[in-house]
Amino acid sequence: MVKRTLLELQGTPCIELDDVDTPKQNIMTSRSFGRLTESLYVLHEAIRVHASHGVEKLIKQNSVTSAVMIFLKTNRFRDDLPQYNPSIVILLMIHGRLLRQHSKD
Repeated sequence: MVKRTLLELQGTPCIELDDVDTPKQNIMTSRSFGRLTESLYVLHEAIRVHASHGVEKLIKQNSVTSAVMIFLKTNRFRDDLPQYNPSIVILLMIHGRLLRQHSKD
C-alpha cells in the first residue's frame, strides 16, 4: 500500500479511474471540438454520441436515471467571440407520464 501511494505521489497512476466500480450519482461524457463549428449536424451528432456513451455507462453500473442534462459552451479562451452556454434538462418518462424539460439560454 505504501509503495502504491509513493508511486501515485510521483505521478504514476496505479489504478485507472474507470476501474473503480462504485456506482456514480452523476455520469458525464464530454469532449471539446477540435475546431470551431457552427454546423447543427456536427452538434447533433456529438450530442447523440455522448448520450449513447452515457447510456453505456448507466447500463454498465446497472443504474437508472430520471433526467438528462445537455449543455454547450463556447471557447472560453476566445475573448474575441461572444460567449454562449445554453443548457437543457430533460426529465424522462415515469410510469407513462412525460415530464417537463427546462432550458437555460
